Amino acid sequence: MFSTTFIAAAVAMSSVLQPSAGLVFRRTVNCDNILDWKPNTQYTAGNQTVFTNELWTATQWSYNNPPYDAANEWSLDGSCSVPRPPVKVSCQGIAAWNKQTQYDGGSKVTYNGDLWYAPNWVSSNVPGDKSGSWVEEGVCTN
Repeated sequence: MFSTTFIAAAVAMSSVLQPSAGLVFRRTVNCDNILDWKPNTQYTAGNQTVFTNELWTATQWSYNNPPYDAANEWSLDGSCSVPRPPVKVSCQGIAAWNKQTQYDGGSKVTYNGDLWYAPNWVSSNVPGDKSGSWVEEGVCTN
């Protein structure tokens, strides 16, 4: 049988080992090929991003709202396994961004070694600027 001392120690340890009300254990997910969240970027429902080493999915359109801060705009999928390599994409045949060019929605350009996508028509806005007109797709491999 168990001694009174053993039972007292087990009860004391159980209160220490139980998670506090604010502590949540999240599952680990693979975040490879998912870009980090960026301010001044638009996200549509289903888009995924990494923020504070956690994978988030947009539940609706979101602009410039970090996942932890936007009511019902994001759902948490889990904590990213580490290390997480940068997203690498082929940029072969894709022209460099040009300030004088007007781009239709769906256009892609390269800028500062990265591939960028315009979800809507855009003119003169620099990829990565505060307008959020461009979405980064990854680092060019060629």
